[in-house]
Amino acid sequence: MVWRVASSHPSLWVRWIKIKVHSLEMLRFGQFQETRPKGSWVWRKLLKYSRDIAKRFYKVEINNGRHTYFWFDNWSPIGPLFSVTGPRGFIDMGITAHATVADALSRTRRRNHRADHLRRIEYVLMALRGRPSTADDIPLWKHSDDTYKACFNSKKTWLQLKEAGPATEWHKGVWFTHQTPNFSFCAWLSMHNRLSTGDRMQTWNVGVNPSCVLCQHPLETRCHLFFECSYSATVWKALMQGLLKRQHSTNWQHIVSLISDTNQPRLLLFLTRYGFQATIHSLWKERNSRRHGEQPRSSLLSHPHRTH
Repeated sequence: MVWRVASSHPSLWVRWIKIKVHSLEMLRFGQFQETRPKGSWVWRKLLKYSRDIAKRFYKVEINNGRHTYFWFDNWSPIGPLFSVTGPRGFIDMGITAHATVADALSRTRRRNHRADHLRRIEYVLMALRGRPSTADDIPLWKHSDDTYKACFNSKKTWLQLKEAGPATEWHKGVWFTHQTPNFSFCAWLSMHNRLSTGDRMQTWNVGVNPSCVLCQHPLETRCHLFFECSYSATVWKALMQGLLKRQHSTNWQHIVSLISDTNQPRLLLFLTRYGFQATIHSLWKERNSRRHGEQPRSSLLSHPHRTH
């Protein structure tokens, strides 16, 4: 959304934003000065995150300079000029706060400055005057440390935003070749204990019933649901005991160690991992159905077509 606004994407939403809530002080990343900006909740959140994050990714390649703000857009090799000079720069340079790069280039007289940073700005302007252009400016988005392109890439943005952490012992047991994304995501949430089980819901709202809807145990936890619960244990045993034989267990930590053990035969390891994820996904789906008042099924095993 930030990229669409900054790059003037020809969508109905961007046009609406520009008509309803656009002002020179609000649109660009460096200019969000209002304590209570106009617009919807989504727009206010957009401004909030643009202040802190998106301005690091956005810059402009100058051509005619008509749609690029001189002080607040990241267009010069120095970076956003307001961050270099502060509001004093408006006076020192004789360029107003709302001026575009084209406005600054149209000045007929260059100023002499004692301060090095002001002289550098004058040199940047002088270089631009030496290569006039009628083409529009080009909005750019950061794809890597040294690469900006005229398009947005969600994957590359995410990779730059995320904080790298140590690899977990179980990550290959969740993210493996030929996994089903829905199953893997549900398993990943369960590994981090982020599914909304009864014990977690109770910390958010003490009035919530934390019991297990599959077996009526008074407290539903991740380890109970997978697979200490009598209902889920029956499903897990029927699916996996013949495959795992003596290694079969309903203990969460033991199962996690099994799917993480790369010394297992490849086919056995794949089937164990896939069966683990499919069972978690199916049980979680059945659990949610019952939580929302749907008719319970005596066993998932009698409805194999309902796994997906």
